[in-house]
Amino acid sequence: MQKVISTKKETMFSFLQIQDIYCSICALCIGFNQSPLALCFVLPYLSYVYMRKTRECIIATVIILLCTLFQGVMVTYIYALCISVFFLCVHILRLLEKNIYRYIPYVTTLISIPYAFFMYQFEGKGIWIIAVTMVLSFQLHKNYKWLHSSFSMNPILYTSIIFSLLSLFDMLSNGAYALPIYGGGLLFIVLLNELTVSAILSGAVFMLYPLAELPSICMLPLFLIGICKDDKKICVALLFASLLVFPATPYQVIYTITACFIVCLYHPNYVPWLFVEEPYQIQAAITPQSLLKRQMNNFSSIFGSLAQYYEHVSGIEADMLANMARALKFSADEVKRLTEKETVREKVLNALEAYQYEVTYLMMEEVKEGSLHIELDIKNMKRSEVKQTLLPLLEVLLHTKLQVCEVKYLRFSNGYHHIVLETLVPYEVQAYAYSIQKPYTVSGDSYSIFRFRQSMVCTLSDGMGTGEKAANASRLITNIFQRMMVSGIPQIESIKCINKLLQSDSYATLDVMCFDQSQGVVYLSKSAACPTYLIRNEQLYEIHGNSLPVGIVSQIEPDCFVIDLKEGDEYLMISDGVAIEEIQAWMKIRKYGKVKEDVKEFISYLKEKQREDDTTVLLAQVHKEKNMQS
Repeated sequence: MQKVISTKKETMFSFLQIQDIYCSICALCIGFNQSPLALCFVLPYLSYVYMRKTRECIIATVIILLCTLFQGVMVTYIYALCISVFFLCVHILRLLEKNIYRYIPYVTTLISIPYAFFMYQFEGKGIWIIAVTMVLSFQLHKNYKWLHSSFSMNPILYTSIIFSLLSLFDMLSNGAYALPIYGGGLLFIVLLNELTVSAILSGAVFMLYPLAELPSICMLPLFLIGICKDDKKICVALLFASLLVFPATPYQVIYTITACFIVCLYHPNYVPWLFVEEPYQIQAAITPQSLLKRQMNNFSSIFGSLAQYYEHVSGIEADMLANMARALKFSADEVKRLTEKETVREKVLNALEAYQYEVTYLMMEEVKEGSLHIELDIKNMKRSEVKQTLLPLLEVLLHTKLQVCEVKYLRFSNGYHHIVLETLVPYEVQAYAYSIQKPYTVSGDSYSIFRFRQSMVCTLSDGMGTGEKAANASRLITNIFQRMMVSGIPQIESIKCINKLLQSDSYATLDVMCFDQSQGVVYLSKSAACPTYLIRNEQLYEIHGNSLPVGIVSQIEPDCFVIDLKEGDEYLMISDGVAIEEIQAWMKIRKYGKVKEDVKEFISYLKEKQREDDTTVLLAQVHKEKNMQS
């Protein structure tokens, strides 16, 4: 009972969100605007909250209509009519499956036309209202990344709020301080916006407000700030030069000096919640340099392992191999310092641009080896094109299977899309191994289980003979084979290369299972190894070969098999000393738990009988990924 009450209280307190408060404050500021340009700010703000969240749109609409009641019922009726037409047009666009983000500036501009001519007939003031609405709407939707933020203010919204507050202060002061109010407000608007917005708003103020001194005082400083605000030194120098070249009034001198101080102190980071468009950034984890560095490190480890192996055979060869390992390690460290080239990123961008898609954001990272996580924002894309065009195109470019994890349409049909993709791995493989060695001797069996990109690789080697010599041979084979595989050398070529390196009186078996989880197949390679057993639907299948061990002759051809994976498959690799009768007996008594539990259960059964040879059991279980099962 106590737990239920606590949950209900949390829900009540979470009903009011901080974004709702910010949205309400903005709506209050814009709603109380009684200037001729009031609707020019209301319509872009409605498009802003509509694209962000339905909840915010409802709050803004209600508050703006309530604020207009203070101006009279007729004003409220006109605003309600314009807002209704706005929602009607947007709904029609959605029914037609049009790009709402692209068309919404046109909607707000068209709505402002009848309003402007109703209020000012065919005078010039009506043209200015249409122009201001059009410029503000198009500039507001020029960039849409603020939609992803919990709460951020576009410069156009700050402009709307500043101008609305200026109009409110001018009304409360009965026009007594109109000159400093609008002069200072326009200065901040110029600093926040591009020159187009600054120019159109300045022209609207000069045309719609009876401020005779404002153009002569503010025109030149505002123009210079709008042109040179990115370089503060040049901007300040030009402002002071304008006082020396042109005749200036005392008001203009004060205004220019004040503008210089504000320009010097202004920085976008000082404006709270201001969304500043950052440079186009793309992260790419897979680069040729990173791949080369990884391969060099792996080859360095290979030569290090060979140096340790030949240390007791010949000191000269061991020193040479050790020096080669150090040289490769040094080269890998040097590659790390090179400037990375994002060839994969450029290839993806060029291909998408060829399909007439505009990519505004792209992030690619390798969350784990061989597994990609991609996030991108694309313009001009229909719903059906995400899976029909984008997904196959990226799979061809990146040479991997992908799945669409998330498509956020940002409340419009086929405009901007925030898309998340990840590498598709239909099957998951879990493997575990355990060895039983004879008392007072070193085990001659060696095994390894490792992942490389979208593959799980299991190896088992049994050194011929007994003792330290057999153990060294099997350990060397499994160690070098693993390094070669993760360096990109094919499975069969790695076995043949190891066979040539190991030409001596030592040799060993090699059993390899490479599970390609993305393709849904397993590649088996056997060199004089014991049979591999496949357990499928509680049936036992034997896979055996006739190849020679590694290192016994100069040329070998390992036996190779390719098997399609199925849900519930189990692959069992064993070394000498395990009879098929023991496997069948274990299958009857096993409890079918996790792979580690099954192996330990098998080992416990094998330990009941004294073993004549080293015994190793490696079990791999195949499962479908959860997202594939659903």
